[in-house]
Amino acid sequence: MPHGQSRLADIAQQLKENRQPRRVAVRNVLKWFDASRRGGKIVAEIEEALALAGLATDPPFAQVGIDERLRFVLQSANVPVSTESPKVSADNDDEEPSVNDTVLPVSVLESDTEEPTAIKIDHGLVSSQPNDKGFSTSETEQQDYPVVAGQTTAQNEAVETVLKRLEEEEIFVPSYQRDSDEWDDTKKSLFIESVLNRLTVPAFYLAPAIDAPDRFEVVDGQQRLTTLASFFLGQYRLLADNDCPYFGTSVQYAGLTYNELHETWQKVFRRYNLTLVTLPQGMPLNLRLEIFRRINEGGTPLSGQDIRLSYYSESPTVRFIQLVGIYDKDRTGAERMLANSAPSYTWPWAVDHNAAQAWKRWWINTKTVTGQTPSEMFTWYIVVKARAALDTVLANKNHLTKNLTMPFRNSTEEVLDILCAELKYEDQNPSAPRLLPNATVLAKEYFPEFQTWWWAIRMKCAAQVQVSRYRALALLIPGLASHFDSPAKVSDGQWGLIGKFVSRSRATADELGIAFPESKGRWSGEKGQRSQIDAYSQVATKIAAM
Repeated sequence: MPHGQSRLADIAQQLKENRQPRRVAVRNVLKWFDASRRGGKIVAEIEEALALAGLATDPPFAQVGIDERLRFVLQSANVPVSTESPKVSADNDDEEPSVNDTVLPVSVLESDTEEPTAIKIDHGLVSSQPNDKGFSTSETEQQDYPVVAGQTTAQNEAVETVLKRLEEEEIFVPSYQRDSDEWDDTKKSLFIESVLNRLTVPAFYLAPAIDAPDRFEVVDGQQRLTTLASFFLGQYRLLADNDCPYFGTSVQYAGLTYNELHETWQKVFRRYNLTLVTLPQGMPLNLRLEIFRRINEGGTPLSGQDIRLSYYSESPTVRFIQLVGIYDKDRTGAERMLANSAPSYTWPWAVDHNAAQAWKRWWINTKTVTGQTPSEMFTWYIVVKARAALDTVLANKNHLTKNLTMPFRNSTEEVLDILCAELKYEDQNPSAPRLLPNATVLAKEYFPEFQTWWWAIRMKCAAQVQVSRYRALALLIPGLASHFDSPAKVSDGQWGLIGKFVSRSRATADELGIAFPESKGRWSGEKGQRSQIDAYSQVATKIAAM
């Protein structure tokens, strides 16, 4: 049923149940039928739809101004139709209505038997007074219907139930959804691990099919649904432990298919509850597409760096890292961070106006900047610069669990969390041995080196150093700084090799004869991030020797 006809059917049902619908402006009725003006064709279509629903309007739809409100009545009802409204032949949004402080009689919404309220029209502004029963017919009271008339519902269903509905095509993926192969193997494996470990996963959004209300299309969640189905059907094998940053006891499922799982884990998978949010029936495709867009674009999920900087922000050292990440000091969030850090610390980039402007231009209006990524770049620089001390922290399991309350499962993300946790711990426990740099050391030693080399590399290798390569640049700078007294000591040939390596790290490392592991989210091991950091250091050494 078309959207407009569905709205009229709902209104007719309300009237039959002795419930009086709210008045609706002519302009909004046109929107129900995907129109903005009244031509002969659309007027005929709407009048036919009104007739099919058994409705009439007071005043008549075709005889009033486009912004005048209509009262819906059943055609069989003996309701007097107002003759006070002027007739119009066409809609013109540019014409001013003739108001002249005219007073029009308008029936109240709740009952045809109540006394009318006098509404004074004054230069396009509507004011009103309550009637003797205290009912106000102001603009606030006379809102149009919501775009979606019905209520959204939510329920939980087990994975096996949802997959059975998918198999029977009671649930299906519409054509406007994304390619089902968009997720890589790491995302698929981590999602299945979330289900196996009963971690919370996002809800699935469904909508009744336009032509078959007993079937439901997936508005959001297609990637997750197809991943569940492919794993359950044995079409997908989870990545091995070394190839995926699992959180739980991955020995029970890493590298396995569903059929290879122990029966206990299979049962956990099948009985995991998914949240299904079902949208109301009768929504047209354009509204479904809008909901899909808003679900996917309506918010920006917090990144790992967002969370860790917020959680450990009581640490002056962590707060300084956050300040380094500011690329535009005039943004509202940046102003708030700077105000909270004053007078102890100011914006670190302020010491060099040219470098600060370049830092801003590098990040602003890019997708990469989302989620405190600029501060994450400086965090990676600290990780490399202080890697020996960080190795000591990571090796002390008793300290991790007792003082930091953070078990280490060999995940690279956990290393960044532990770094910030250790910085906070050392800041708050001055009697404990200081292993990592404090805020003063970062401000006087680490940041000046980072700023100098970042600015020089941007100047010398601008075309090759894109913002998407921020991590490669952060991991390389400490090695370069350890071999060169200053960027002025680097030759043109060496600058060329630096730019080439930042833009094509693995291929350039191969040309230099240096093994360059792909970490895949793991920290230690031959293919871990720690080994890759060593490879960056070897590349810097090789460049310095040329």
